[in-house]
Amino acid sequence: MKQISPHDEGFTKVASALKHFRKSLFGNFLKDKLKPLLQAGTVPPQSSAQTKIRWTPKEDQQPGPHESSMSLVLQGGSENHKKVRLRAELSEASLQFSNPTLDVGPIPCGVPQTIVVLVRNTGAHDAAFRVVGNDRLRCTPSKGKVAPEEVFEVEVAFACSEPGSFRTELELELRNQQHISLPITAQALVPQVLAKQDIFDFCQVHTGGSARLAVNLTNATPVPALLTVDLSSQPNFELILPKENWSPAEYEECPLKRATRDSDAFSVCSTRCSKRIPSTALSGIPDEVGLIRREGYKYQIKLNPSGALELLLLFRPTEEQKYDFPITMLISTNTSAAGAPINVPVAAEGLKSRLLFSRTRIDFGTQIVQRSQQMKVPYGAEVRVSNNDDLAIELKLPQNEGNSIFSINPTDLTLEPGETKNLAVQFLPSNAEFYEETVPIRLDDEDPPSMELQILGMGQYPRLRFDRREVILPAVPLDMRSEAKFHVVNDGFDNLELRYRLPADDLHVPLSIEFPEGSLIGIAKERLPVIVSFQAAQPMSFTANIDFLDEEGTRYSILVTGTTDNSILTIEPFLQISTLSANKKEAAEQLLGHFDWMVTHLKSHGALLNTVRPELLLEAEDFQRIMLGRATKASTLEEEDAIDLWKVVEENFELFSKQAWSTLFLQITKIFLFSRVTLKGVRDICNIEQLPQINQKVLIGSNIYSVAESILLEWLTENLRKGLPECSFRVTNFDSDLRSGVVLFALLLNHWPALVRYAHTLVKKPVKDEQFKTNAELIVRMIQDINLPFPIKEHEIMNPNASEMPIFILYLYQTLPELIPRTVVDFTGRLGEHQVKTIQLSNPSKKVLIYSTRLEGHADFEVDTSVVKIDPKSTAELTVSCTPTIAIPQESRLVLLSRRDGGAHASTLVFNLRSLVNCRAPLKQIKTEMALYDFQRFEFTVNNPFPADCEFSIRLRHEPALPVEVPAPPEQDKGAKRTGQKSSAASKPKREPSIVSGQEGVDSSEKVFPDSFGVDKSRLRIKHNGSDKLKGSFLPFTTGSHYCTVIFEDKEYGEFCYELVGEVTLPAVFSEHRFTVETDGSQALDIYVPYSNHQLESARRVFQDKHPLGKDKEQLALLKASREDKFGEMSFQINQSNSLVTAPACLLLKHSPQTQGGEAQGGLKRGASGTINVSGLVETGKPEQPNTIRVALKPIGTGIYPSRIILTSPYDVRVVDVEISAQKLGETFQLEFKSPAFQTVSQDIPLVNNSEKAMVVQSSCTGLHFQGPREVTVPSGLTGMYPLKFIAPWIGAYTGTLELSIGTTGEKNVYLMQGQSEEPLAEGHIVFECQARTSAVKRINVPNTSPKAVEYKIFSDIGFLSGRESVKVESNSHANYKVTISPPRSGVFHGTLNFETEKGYYVWFSMEVRASEPPEVGVIEVSTRVQFSASYSDESLIGPPVLDLEAEETAIFKFYYAPLKAGDDNGSVSLVNEEVGEFWYQLDMHADVASPITVSPFAAEAGKIDQKTITFDNPLGREVSVIASCSNPQNFRAQPEKFTVGAYGSEAIEIQYEPSSIGEQEKASIFQRGYGTQKEAGRWLLPKLDYIQLLIVKSTVAAVTKAFKKACVGIKNSGAKIDSYLSSESDQPEKKGTALNPLDDSGRPIINTETWKLIKGAGKDVIVSMNELGIPPKVMTLGGGVLLTLVDRGYIPQIDVTSLETFDEVWPIEDGNAGREPLFVERFTLTDAVGSAFASGNVADFFSRAELKEPTFERLVVVYRYNKKPGRIDALKKIFSESQPDAPQPTPREEIQIRVYDGIPMPIWKAVFPEKLLQFRPLDNIRLDLVTLIGLVAVGAQAKYDSVLLEIATFASVVVYLVRVFLGYKRMFDRFDSFVNELLSRKTLAGQEGAIVYLASSAALQQFKHCALAYSLMICRNKALSTKALGNEVEKMLREEGLQVRFESQDALSQLLRLGLVSITRIGAEDFYTAIDPKIGIKRITKHWDDLLKGKIAERY
Repeated sequence: MKQISPHDEGFTKVASALKHFRKSLFGNFLKDKLKPLLQAGTVPPQSSAQTKIRWTPKEDQQPGPHESSMSLVLQGGSENHKKVRLRAELSEASLQFSNPTLDVGPIPCGVPQTIVVLVRNTGAHDAAFRVVGNDRLRCTPSKGKVAPEEVFEVEVAFACSEPGSFRTELELELRNQQHISLPITAQALVPQVLAKQDIFDFCQVHTGGSARLAVNLTNATPVPALLTVDLSSQPNFELILPKENWSPAEYEECPLKRATRDSDAFSVCSTRCSKRIPSTALSGIPDEVGLIRREGYKYQIKLNPSGALELLLLFRPTEEQKYDFPITMLISTNTSAAGAPINVPVAAEGLKSRLLFSRTRIDFGTQIVQRSQQMKVPYGAEVRVSNNDDLAIELKLPQNEGNSIFSINPTDLTLEPGETKNLAVQFLPSNAEFYEETVPIRLDDEDPPSMELQILGMGQYPRLRFDRREVILPAVPLDMRSEAKFHVVNDGFDNLELRYRLPADDLHVPLSIEFPEGSLIGIAKERLPVIVSFQAAQPMSFTANIDFLDEEGTRYSILVTGTTDNSILTIEPFLQISTLSANKKEAAEQLLGHFDWMVTHLKSHGALLNTVRPELLLEAEDFQRIMLGRATKASTLEEEDAIDLWKVVEENFELFSKQAWSTLFLQITKIFLFSRVTLKGVRDICNIEQLPQINQKVLIGSNIYSVAESILLEWLTENLRKGLPECSFRVTNFDSDLRSGVVLFALLLNHWPALVRYAHTLVKKPVKDEQFKTNAELIVRMIQDINLPFPIKEHEIMNPNASEMPIFILYLYQTLPELIPRTVVDFTGRLGEHQVKTIQLSNPSKKVLIYSTRLEGHADFEVDTSVVKIDPKSTAELTVSCTPTIAIPQESRLVLLSRRDGGAHASTLVFNLRSLVNCRAPLKQIKTEMALYDFQRFEFTVNNPFPADCEFSIRLRHEPALPVEVPAPPEQDKGAKRTGQKSSAASKPKREPSIVSGQEGVDSSEKVFPDSFGVDKSRLRIKHNGSDKLKGSFLPFTTGSHYCTVIFEDKEYGEFCYELVGEVTLPAVFSEHRFTVETDGSQALDIYVPYSNHQLESARRVFQDKHPLGKDKEQLALLKASREDKFGEMSFQINQSNSLVTAPACLLLKHSPQTQGGEAQGGLKRGASGTINVSGLVETGKPEQPNTIRVALKPIGTGIYPSRIILTSPYDVRVVDVEISAQKLGETFQLEFKSPAFQTVSQDIPLVNNSEKAMVVQSSCTGLHFQGPREVTVPSGLTGMYPLKFIAPWIGAYTGTLELSIGTTGEKNVYLMQGQSEEPLAEGHIVFECQARTSAVKRINVPNTSPKAVEYKIFSDIGFLSGRESVKVESNSHANYKVTISPPRSGVFHGTLNFETEKGYYVWFSMEVRASEPPEVGVIEVSTRVQFSASYSDESLIGPPVLDLEAEETAIFKFYYAPLKAGDDNGSVSLVNEEVGEFWYQLDMHADVASPITVSPFAAEAGKIDQKTITFDNPLGREVSVIASCSNPQNFRAQPEKFTVGAYGSEAIEIQYEPSSIGEQEKASIFQRGYGTQKEAGRWLLPKLDYIQLLIVKSTVAAVTKAFKKACVGIKNSGAKIDSYLSSESDQPEKKGTALNPLDDSGRPIINTETWKLIKGAGKDVIVSMNELGIPPKVMTLGGGVLLTLVDRGYIPQIDVTSLETFDEVWPIEDGNAGREPLFVERFTLTDAVGSAFASGNVADFFSRAELKEPTFERLVVVYRYNKKPGRIDALKKIFSESQPDAPQPTPREEIQIRVYDGIPMPIWKAVFPEKLLQFRPLDNIRLDLVTLIGLVAVGAQAKYDSVLLEIATFASVVVYLVRVFLGYKRMFDRFDSFVNELLSRKTLAGQEGAIVYLASSAALQQFKHCALAYSLMICRNKALSTKALGNEVEKMLREEGLQVRFESQDALSQLLRLGLVSITRIGAEDFYTAIDPKIGIKRITKHWDDLLKGKIAERY
């Protein structure tokens, strides 16, 4: 069998059917396909878990690959987290719209429109998009993903609110920031509807009667129109639409809808009406007379584009009344652009009815047409008629004709007043049709008739009906009977014997029928039961008619459908489905045709779908539309009956639809999927080697299972036999045999052998439910492990469904064979080595292939990505890595699962991965270093690299793990020739054994010494992830490198090895010789060297005793052979390390008896006389002793002269150390200590060790109270400290001595120590808190640090303290002492408590007593005359100074409030008497803004001045200094600017006005100031060099422009304000303190009252006028204009700052305040830094660091309006223009702008203003070197060459240089502009409304700080302070903290008075303030808060 392809026809049809499903047809099997994103979870033992990682690219993410990583943390496990690499590729999207533009055409204005836009993906990858927000469009969905070559639908809704052209764009944003747009256009029209009638005149209509008039409406526009008619106030008028006046072909539903008055929900009057219902029923006429409506309806009328509609207006009066009103039809557009309403007048009159009818509408309903030849009896009804008139009435009706259907008797009738009679109405139908007749009623021969009767009736022939539309027999297996029961219903027959006719083809339709209750039906038996059944031996499905015949042979047919099959998919109940949604009627018709074709097509392929009707595959709404269309087209009664039979289906449509879809899907699965299951396919695809022959009867003989299903059962049987032979049995069904899970386990195990790890969990023969559940959970876990995307649940395995389980088995049949590996990939390397291999995958298809990668098997293998994407017709590489952790070869499976992410689906790929490990590569190299002949035991850690507990056997190989080059043995030195051997020609020279450096790798026959390495164990057991220590031994007998390979082998996991490398150094010192000499002269010394080497002999003994190889026979033999001495003498080469020491080059040692004594003696050998030769020469005639080395030393100073002598021989190596010390005597030092008694003070004495060995310093300390260690060791080459401590027991002087000696050198230092002890410190601070006149007790621990018990006497300077007079304290302990205090009055008291012995020894404690007020003693009544002194918190309060009150007198105290400024404030009035106390009242003061003094308008000619006089009044009782300021100093000024007004006096000032423009009123603003400093430190080398260049250039430019400046000064008087721009920056010396000059023309400050009120609380903020920035445009002279232009260009500098001295002239600092320093702002610029360097003359100062200080405004608040006046250049143009200036135009008033800045440097403060940039002057930034400039001029002057080319080259070079200079300037300007913008943006605090809020918040915070600072200081001072004294105290305190601030004490005191926190006392002419107790203050503040909150709550509620 060939493999199933996703491109086959069967899959395509199944996919197209499943595309519309919302729910899974497999029930629980296919639900929850998407797993949640697993952030944390648990992995079951021996299994795996799956998690999904979501990647959301950023909007600006670029296409291409992107990598990241994540870590998997094992809780409670190893700290080494598993790192997983993440890789994603963002493909480039390629989307386009199906049409380049979309023209919707005409649409109604205000009516929402919906269109569908198609988006096509033209690329090769999935493309995601997002709809860009558009207020005019609403898109659904707003984002999506489009697969390659697919089309995506976007539903766009919009509405046009105004008539006219509608244009917009639908814009889509792709992930790679691409945008595509679709222009959408439409033409919005307001519908225009015309009414044909001009008036509706009903004339007169009697009550009970009715009249109708036609209403003809025409839509004159090509867009639909929606009209609304409100007749809710006219219940007697209705609109009706006859059925024949509209067609469902034109309208989907009835175009006339109605609603009640209180409802806006319009309902269709009638949509599906049968012909048996009259057209008047649409109007809702009540059938009974008594039913009278109290209100009318609202109607909604829909007209098609350019369409017409005829309605009827019905008038039925219920009372006598005239009606005259217009019918208004409104066109609904949902916008303001509504069409003109239609108003048609209505005239009608309702008259009193003379006759009353019981009913005017008689409906006979449906009646049987009598077809017998006998007499026919009509159907009758009665109508009661009453005379309602005062006169007799003659009633006349039309005469009845002979063949009339309706008849009325009598036709003539006379009624007396109040009489009632009956009219008989008869109905005799002749045909089966609808009858309707209107009978006129004439009263007294009136014409026309005033009343009428409406008679209705429906004729129907006798017939048979059925209780259902169709009989569907249950689907049954083959050879089983299927039957169903239905009823035949009688409708008109009296008695009828039923006859029936079955289909003639009984072979294909084997139906049979039974009548259990007989076949007679009639009046006595209206319903007759019928049983229909069938049975067949072959699969079939049919639909046939069973005909029932009446006595005339008329046929009544019913459909019967039956199905029988031997497939479990056909005969099981149908599953639940969902249907496709649709919106339009046309789409429903098309979808119905599509489903009809699909069912027919599937039938042609063998699907048994006779029970499936295409209508059942629709949605309910589409089904309703189809039925509505059929009902509209029905023309006969049979067609209507056929439609009525669908009512049952309509009522239970969901059930029928689900059954139809279930049958459809199961049949699709059967014919397209199960048909592929063949016996040959089982042998070819499945993993069964030998499938035995299967009996054909087994496969085709079943009446329940098809051949394919039987093959699957046999396939399961064979897999069970192979996987679990002990549980083998024949599988015969898909439910009970699979319930145990054993079959599924064997099936999965055969295709994925790694699942064998679950075998121990399987219950092979389950009996209990728990065992079944265990196996089911196991199967689910196995399916998840191999990542099969089929979410089957445990209960579905325990209780398998016979129809669902075959689908699951079919899925396994198609999927499991793909899990067989295709090839093997080998990884060869060492254990733990990371190896990488690449697998190349190709995609031959035209779609993208996407694979998910997964590894199953050993954890040593990894893949670099979880997703592999292969573009069409291309290849991709997959990287697989292996890090083997087991030496034995391991295997794993790499599975590539295809994903359906918009690409093609491919088969699963499986690769087998295998690891091959090189075990001889060492995993670790242990290096050790040891001296020759020394034995070393070392430990090294052996880590278990295998993933389990292991037991290792250990083997040693004394060779490198990997081959290394062995160095050649050293050549035998000629001096090492053995002596004592006689050479002769006959004798052969002996071969001397050579010592190979590191004899590892040498053949054992050539070895001289035993092996150096050994280990203590031969076996080792290590746990998983564990380690163990292995002890090694290393004893080298030769120098060089030694190697050893340690092999660890485990039987289960293999082997690995470590390599031991030993580096051998020189042996330990053989002997040491120390000599001490003086520093003068030279010395000669002899050192004796014995023949035998005790180190070598000791090494031999240690090897034999301790080395692990000491028991090895071969090694012991080598050790014994190395001891034989065959020569008797050895020759050594000598090397020594000190250049000041000399020694011979070689030494010959002899083994003789004469040297034995010398060996014992050793040491220093002197001359024969026993003296040392000072000259370094040995005495003459005294030869050198045998086996000695003579060394000589000539010291160069005090110190130690070490030297190492190395003796080297092929058999032996020795090291001799010689140390010669040259030293002098020690020194004496003095140390002094000073500390309080009982305190410890320490002093560290440095000890420096310059030698190569550790230095031990011995100490000897005398003095009882000095302490230090006896010995201190200082490491080599370091400095140590000797800690010396002094502890004084009491006041006095102490002495001692410290001696430090160094034993190795003999040095000694003596320290004389003197200690001075002062008075002791307090032992503690004791605080008592109590109430006055009460007692408080505390216990104190009194210490005694002396070695004897003492008795203290107690003394204290606090008089109210009591306690025992003495206390006794034992030695080195504490005693508890009880102290009692009884303060007589309140307050804070300080003192001490002393404990003193008789000898004067004492300890003491500091004490603090905090006594509160005592309790009251009693109440004393006193009455006397009292005089209160009155004090006022604010100077605006005026009143009498005293108030006199008699005893118990009440008086009125009057005072006045005379504020100087407007605003809200708080104050207080205090009445104080020294004896009685203080009473104060809080004042809430409110001062309205004084009405401005309106000065008559100023008028002056340009260039002249107009002045007026105003008066300033002072309402205060003190003298006031006034500074007049103006917000517009350019045009207004006050004279004088400063003046003084006496108390309650007035002063006249003059206001001068000088216009600067014609016809425009001037504006003004205000400012204030504050200072700070900005500091930056650095070397500033480049800026300093630039500054030097600037000085050179500035001096040059100044010399050139000097004459021009003088000319400018000459024209100063001809222009206004030119003098401020004439001075140059280079002519004025730079000031240390500068500030902005916010002055007007006369040097006075500018203050605006209203703006001051707004920002008063801003403190030191600076508010600058915008008008200060402009130059007055009245500068009209040519010289002035040229000068201004040069200033603007920056070629002439201007002065923007002025000195602080000038600044303080305007705001003077108050003098005479003690301790108050003037404020200043320091500036230290680059000029000062360079100048100081030049002044000092030191070049180093130029390169040193400097701190630059720039004055700044601490807070800068700008209040301004945008200046729309013409600029300076425009003014110049206006000067030189010949034409006359235009008439001045009024400038619109701009809004006030507010900005707040923080820390703005003064040199760039102008940049904060709008339309004003900081000048960037080339003069300030020229970097052109003067020499270069002169050189360029010289080159230009001398550039005269005979060659034209040379001249061109010269001048071209000059031009290029000038261009570079210009570009340099431009870069400077850009950097400067960027700096200013960044500075302003960083320092901007707030703007506009935010600035006001910020200022208010700052003012409140500053006010709080002022009050808190003042109150705290007054509490600390604890005395009354005046306003001036308080300010000085606060400023002094802040100045001590480094802050210089002017403190506004008056503002702080006014707030404290308002809160009642201070009291005021007037002494003389000055007020003094005292802070109240904090506890009382807290209560008062709390009361303020309570009153405030209560007031707010009361105000709110």
